[in-house]
Amino acid sequence: MHRKDNLAHVILAIVVALVLNLLMVVVETQAQIAFMSHRDGNWEIYVMDDDGANLRNLTNNPDDDKSPSWSPDGKRLAFVFDRKNRDWNRQIYVMDADGGNQRNLSNNDSDEWGPSWSPDGKQIAFVSYREAEWPNYDIYVIDTNGGNPRRLTKNRQIDKSPSWSPDGKRIAFSSDRTGNSEIYVMGANGGNQRNLTNDRHNDRSPSWSPDGKRIAFVSDRDWLLDKDGWPTNEIYVMDADGRNQRRLTENAVWDEGPSWSPNGKRIAFVSARDGNLEIYVMDADGGNPQNVSNNPDGNYGPAWLNSPFSVSLAGKTSTMWGWLKQIDR
Repeated sequence: MHRKDNLAHVILAIVVALVLNLLMVVVETQAQIAFMSHRDGNWEIYVMDDDGANLRNLTNNPDDDKSPSWSPDGKRLAFVFDRKNRDWNRQIYVMDADGGNQRNLSNNDSDEWGPSWSPDGKQIAFVSYREAEWPNYDIYVIDTNGGNPRRLTKNRQIDKSPSWSPDGKRIAFSSDRTGNSEIYVMGANGGNQRNLTNDRHNDRSPSWSPDGKRIAFVSDRDWLLDKDGWPTNEIYVMDADGRNQRRLTENAVWDEGPSWSPNGKRIAFVSARDGNLEIYVMDADGGNPQNVSNNPDGNYGPAWLNSPFSVSLAGKTSTMWGWLKQIDR
């Protein structure tokens, strides 16, 4: 009887392991990247699989739609609607993942942009000058129903590019408050603001890794020059405390806008290495870059869907397997 129980446990362990592996494959093949493209003559929000397949236009609007940001459950996208008939009046909108039910979330006469969805799905951070005592931009958060807007930064220079930490406790952002652009981090309530990069060159566009241990960002610090002699931007990565800063790309062109894959093994970004702006995907160490947008018109602002399900599933497989082995003993 004991041997039969052990055999049943072994069979159960094998079946569960196979199911987990199958689920991981399904999650990986269904990974989505939202981005903005100018292929229709204006900026529109598109979504595609992470290999460039199954491309579809979500917005189909004569005005410009930009800067997509996924909700944590993958059911909605925040984005920027740039109205051509109202100068400097970009607004934060939200829509369903299929492009339906588009609605104005910020609904303000000031210029608002750069949405970033909180990990708990309850708030969206964004950039605005709605309360500025001087002509500058600050970081705000707003509830996802459009209520309760709160100002997190109050600075005479430009604070932008908010990016939530995976645990929802911190927000990374870039600011030129010291005379050049630097990467900062603050508490989710705006407190304890501190500089992570402390470099005399320009560092911007931070993006947290799914495990919260690293931040990818953009910098011109290595002074790589393009064909016209202008310094170009490259993708860098650092530990979440600002240590161990290192370059991932090295091209005499512009590399921009990093966004991590759900398992933290790859980074999507924008590059002009083919002569036009394209969405690329590379390994997290900078290797194996691949063009996934393959379009001669501009493509920008990749946002990889970081589903909590896919992150936890990939991260807990070994733990689960260890638990199954414990059962089998």
